[in-house]
Amino acid sequence: MTTMTMLFGLLMVLYGVINYLTADAANPSITALIPSFIGAPITLLGLVAALKDNLRKHAMHLAVVIAMIGALGGLGMGVLDLIKLGQDKPVNERAMTAKLAMGIACAVFIGVCVRSFIEARMAQRASKDAGSPPNLK
Repeated sequence: MTTMTMLFGLLMVLYGVINYLTADAANPSITALIPSFIGAPITLLGLVAALKDNLRKHAMHLAVVIAMIGALGGLGMGVLDLIKLGQDKPVNERAMTAKLAMGIACAVFIGVCVRSFIEARMAQRASKDAGSPPNLK
């Protein structure tokens, strides 16, 4: 899971840099780098989780919190842009697509992490139950 977290974070950083470098305007907005601002700490937390076993759980949970900020922000702002688009108001469609893509990617990452957390908890409980004496009542 730590490798996937680092990979996801690096992909978000790369996505933000590509957004920034390929922006239409001569002076692109710093907001094009928001996926990078989300991905960089996720990458670092994945690295911490991989290197420090005693911090793994905390680092992975914090990575999910950051991804949740990315998902809520990306999807929230992207949906607002979609509503504006439906009302024939001017919308930067490229930015809208980037927001939605970041939000969806972060939401998928959260889902994968939560599933992994649940599986780890179930495996932990199963190993505890296997080592405990039978319940004699």
